[in-house]
Amino acid sequence: MFYFLLFIIVFLVIYLVFHLVFEDALRRDKKNIKEIEIAKKLFDLDEKKIDNKKLLNDVSLINAFIVAVTFTIVDFIGLEKVYWLVVALAIIVALIYSCYSIYGKILHKKWGKDKNDEEL
Repeated sequence: MFYFLLFIIVFLVIYLVFHLVFEDALRRDKKNIKEIEIAKKLFDLDEKKIDNKKLLNDVSLINAFIVAVTFTIVDFIGLEKVYWLVVALAIIVALIYSCYSIYGKILHKKWGKDKNDEEL
């Protein structure tokens, strides 16, 4: 029960921080947000179809999930500091790769460029 509460608390704190940072970035400058530019290039997204607010909210959720899962697993294992960092790094890399590759496939199906659009 303790680790579930720890996960929820860390998830909410990290999500709120990311959400506030991205909301501020959207208010200031909608065209120069790096997360949106990277997503467009990596996942071959159509700029006209993208909902920036939804994309940044989803990125906030994914980042909060990655950090919360990593923190909870490493705290549950209870290793020494040196091993703690190695395990945390391995978990973070695996989660970033898997979560963002799945999310990229979803984004491409939703907002991807059609091959027919380029021919016209």
